[in-house]
Amino acid sequence: MSSIEKIKQSLKEQKSLLIGLCFFILVYVIGLTHPQTIQEKEDNAVNKTTTTQKQEQQSTSEFVPAIVVRIHDGETITVQLPDGAKEKVRLIGIDAPVEDTLINLSSKDPAKLTLADLWGKTVYLEKDAVNRDSNGYLLRYVWLEIPDIKPNVISDSEVQKKMVNAILLLNGYGKYISTSPNKKYESELARSEFEAFAHKKGIWSISTAPHAPPDSNKSVKKQNIIVYVTLTGHKYHRSWCRYLKYSKIPISLGDAINEGYEPCSVCNPPQ
Repeated sequence: MSSIEKIKQSLKEQKSLLIGLCFFILVYVIGLTHPQTIQEKEDNAVNKTTTTQKQEQQSTSEFVPAIVVRIHDGETITVQLPDGAKEKVRLIGIDAPVEDTLINLSSKDPAKLTLADLWGKTVYLEKDAVNRDSNGYLLRYVWLEIPDIKPNVISDSEVQKKMVNAILLLNGYGKYISTSPNKKYESELARSEFEAFAHKKGIWSISTAPHAPPDSNKSVKKQNIIVYVTLTGHKYHRSWCRYLKYSKIPISLGDAINEGYEPCSVCNPPQ
């Protein structure tokens, strides 16, 4: 074999080696960018499903079942928890007027639910940032049933159909009050109040704007409404206000106003 043929043969072998090396590099790069096997992909899909199920179970566990055993007023109930303990619960975000007799009525229409309809029934309690108020009452959103959570979000329609706090506001049985930092459903509750106002339902049938007090039979109603003052303060309060920790003197709203007391800006009592 001549020298020229040897050189050609050597170049041919080097070319084949180079092609093989390129193919090996290409396979290696593909393996880096797409490392998952079919089995790995199936495992990942299973893990993802399991994670989603765990998240849904965790979300569902946030709703504690309880039986309503007593109605105190338009915003406070007593419930029996699964462990048998009884707790007073104040509904977050709702201020039901003391003089509102609607709370004593029972309705067969779920759209016109009042707290009286909950007596003896199972509800579901959901807490927010603050667990209890200054009186030791549990602060909760009260649900007729556990809402659908898809994906990890509760829709406005679920809130207005299943949350007692929103349903009472939606039918004009109370006014919305901001209870920061318990603001998880702030926009939904405020919207429910506005819808009741727009359709002149409940207390809004005689009120001119949200947070304006009813103006019919004022003098009579003010004498029937009980508020509370302290020994040293100059403001009147609701029964659960934190400023009543050391003294709590009952007085009619009319007398409180006549004696120069002003409404507390924290508990926002009737005016």
